[in-house]
Amino acid sequence: MRLLATVIVGASLVLAPSVAEARQSLDLPYPIEQAWNATVRLVRVDLGFTITERDRETGFVLFTYRDTTRTSAASIEIIPADVGGVVGVRVVVQVPQMPTYMERHLLTRLDRKLHEDYGEPRRPQAREGDRPRDREPNRDRPREGEQAPSQEQRPREGEGAPAQPNARTRERDNGS
Repeated sequence: MRLLATVIVGASLVLAPSVAEARQSLDLPYPIEQAWNATVRLVRVDLGFTITERDRETGFVLFTYRDTTRTSAASIEIIPADVGGVVGVRVVVQVPQMPTYMERHLLTRLDRKLHEDYGEPRRPQAREGDRPRDREPNRDRPREGEQAPSQEQRPREGEGAPAQPNARTRERDNGS
């Protein structure tokens, strides 16, 4: 009897439906004000979903996600975050009764909307020692402390450096 009870409890735990905690997030280098405005416009205006509750101070929007055949409660959270050295946001989307790709789709749409409405995101300010050097215009000029290559070392116009054999080509050439 005890064995039967253990088997029934074990089977019920394995076969019981579980609630999926699906959520997708994306870090965006836009200020929280721009992300908030774009999120509300995306949900209400662009997608036509009904916003059931929203709070700008805590950064969440609750809405009804409507698909062609069903509806589901959904949420978007906007959390301040450091994104590559810029003060930006982490956007977390949850649509529990829908597949995960719906959440990714909403994040992609929001990212695209932010680009379209506000342009390129902010980039971190380059410090004096961090600036990349312009290599293209001065590629033939030697760096400070280097000697200029002689004429025979320099590839002619339209030619690249000779190809270096890799492991695959060495095996092929050696008949391995």
